[in-house]
Amino acid sequence: MPILRMRRKLSCGSHKFATPVKIRSRLGLNEREVLLFMATNKKRVLKQLLSLTLAVVMCFGFLPTPAQAVSEAVLTNGMPVTEENVLSLIEEYRNGKEPGEKAKEAGFTSYTHRSTYDAYNPAYFGGPGLSGTECAKFAFAFWDDIFGIASYREVTDPQQVKAGDLIHVPGHWYIATKSAFVSPYTGNLCTTSVDGSAAGIIAWGNQNKPISADNISIYTRYPLPYEFEDSEVHLTSTGPIGSSLTSLDGLDSVRLRASKDGVSKDFDLPIIWDDSTYDPWTNDEQTVEGKLDISGYPELAGSSLPTVTETMREAALQAEKRAIHTSNK
Repeated sequence: MPILRMRRKLSCGSHKFATPVKIRSRLGLNEREVLLFMATNKKRVLKQLLSLTLAVVMCFGFLPTPAQAVSEAVLTNGMPVTEENVLSLIEEYRNGKEPGEKAKEAGFTSYTHRSTYDAYNPAYFGGPGLSGTECAKFAFAFWDDIFGIASYREVTDPQQVKAGDLIHVPGHWYIATKSAFVSPYTGNLCTTSVDGSAAGIIAWGNQNKPISADNISIYTRYPLPYEFEDSEVHLTSTGPIGSSLTSLDGLDSVRLRASKDGVSKDFDLPIIWDDSTYDPWTNDEQTVEGKLDISGYPELAGSSLPTVTETMREAALQAEKRAIHTSNK
């Protein structure tokens, strides 16, 4: 494409304007009219300069854009970043879902088992801000095709490895396809993986791949989990003997505060009770377990949730007092 070069000379600054005497003699104006003439011409020149500057800015794309609202990270398919959604997307790629445009430009046509790619040309720049060839080229491209532009952070505890995490061991990069687990054969902490290679061949199903804190670097794009601030919450409810758990006031949900990145937020979380151990007709003290329902809050996925128990301390015809204790796992 030819480059068009344009030079335009504009009269700018006081030294570029004719003197009042020359203007007055040439146009037959008095001094006041001369000053008005000069001011008008200065404004016209400044307006021309502003128009030209705006045109150049718009042409080269330097015009400021409005700030975009910060939103929760999502996967490349628009789903929230949860391990369930990551596993689902990984399986789609394994079964033939096409790579993204950036990966295609780097030479990837498929992520299926035994599919091939040029391991060297071109290198792929992405992942943790590095340029990769061979196994790294595949790992970086596949990682980006799962998480898109989601930010990453380093994890130091191998027990925290999750599906979709980028892992580096000496001489090799790969993507974990399963959360960390203890191998029943060796007793070692392991994961499974999908790998690229120097030969440009993608391999799935690598089982029982050891992960050790001594020689591993782990990068994740899962958001930081929320941490619940309250270790115990006490609720009370009254009702006649024979009442079901769901009919008693104050036992259907609990409000808990959790924090992430220095920001606190209140969550109204439903409680699912295990009423198989609850006897509404006994006067004896009994304890019923429950769990928090976070299905309406995908941002809590991966957080350590408080356990919930209900202790019936007294059951009588007039009233029942109950306390709900929550404690962090």
